[in-house]
Amino acid sequence: MAVIARYGSALSHPGIARVVTAAFVCRMLSGMVSLALLLVAEDASGSFANAGAVSGAYAVALAFTSPMWGRIADRRGSRTALAWAVCLQTLFFGLFAALVAASVWPGLLIPAAFCAGAATPPAAAVSNAVYMAVVPEEDDRKTLFALCGLLTESVFVCGPLLVAAIVVLLPVLCAVVVTAAVSFVGVWWLRAAPAVRRVDR
Repeated sequence: MAVIARYGSALSHPGIARVVTAAFVCRMLSGMVSLALLLVAEDASGSFANAGAVSGAYAVALAFTSPMWGRIADRRGSRTALAWAVCLQTLFFGLFAALVAASVWPGLLIPAAFCAGAATPPAAAVSNAVYMAVVPEEDDRKTLFALCGLLTESVFVCGPLLVAAIVVLLPVLCAVVVTAAVSFVGVWWLRAAPAVRRVDR
């Protein structure tokens, strides 16, 4: 009960519950994208080596460009960084899906996945900045960061299960399409949150 009360206190700050929820939806990308890219690329090429290269290209690009998007959010505003990143990522996911649908040379999927990873929106950085700016009590901030850590762990359970369900029920390519859609909806929901607007101003 004490833990629930602490979570309730942390989430009671204006606009924070929405930011936490939207950030969780954004984080679903992390749990879904690697498996989705792997399955789609393997289905398109018939090679797990090529599929691993596609998934690895996304991860490498994400690692190198995350600091850049964080800096853009600091200098140009969180809402600007989120908008540019999610639009670019959706574009590159669309390109990836179009290449798969056109049955092009599988090697072309690697740079498309790399570009999609490079455009990963800085949702976690933005939500953390909101917590620091909006929540004055240190105990509540610690509780929020702990809750976000718990939710982040959960996406690595829920994400693969969701991708598996998509692959069972729909064509394999839909795994990437749905992943892109989840990220797009989550990022725009986070971007529109009043707390994010206040921090930007």
